[in-house]
Amino acid sequence: MKDFKIFIFLMAVCTLCFCSLNLDAQETGKTTIRSLTHRDWIWQCSDNMFIYMHFDKKTVTATMYSRSSWSWRFNTHIPNKYNSIHSESHPYHLSDSIPTVFEYDKVNNTKRGHYLVLPTRGIIMSSVLEIVKIDQDSLVLRDNYSKNETFYRAIKKKELKKMVDRK
Repeated sequence: MKDFKIFIFLMAVCTLCFCSLNLDAQETGKTTIRSLTHRDWIWQCSDNMFIYMHFDKKTVTATMYSRSSWSWRFNTHIPNKYNSIHSESHPYHLSDSIPTVFEYDKVNNTKRGHYLVLPTRGIIMSSVLEIVKIDQDSLVLRDNYSKNETFYRAIKKKELKKMVDRK
């Protein structure tokens, strides 16, 4: 009986430690795969264009959506609805420093942080993106080529479906 009580006590302590570490990671904004994959992200580039990003455990998909400002004249599609104009998918991994493979990106290799690393550079996405900030509602990425920061907001699937023209 005494061994059983010790076992229960140790399980309770381990559970509390694990939960507090998990909460601490969320509070301090540490980057985890779960914090990226738990939501979908959107960057409103302009009034007529946005980029939608979806992470799963191994790949990231970026899709660019656009709407014509002349749609009401030509009746080509429903006004205020967006159409997909480009999509790309890349495998990725997270790193706490810039890998030496990407030294040609002219980034200080000793800089520590959180990085989203892709094997190739795409039209929409760079090969190395620094994750500046991540929380429940926002994701800020810094492109290592242009040094520009991009603000993505979390979006729900329902909200995206309302915006996109499904043909």
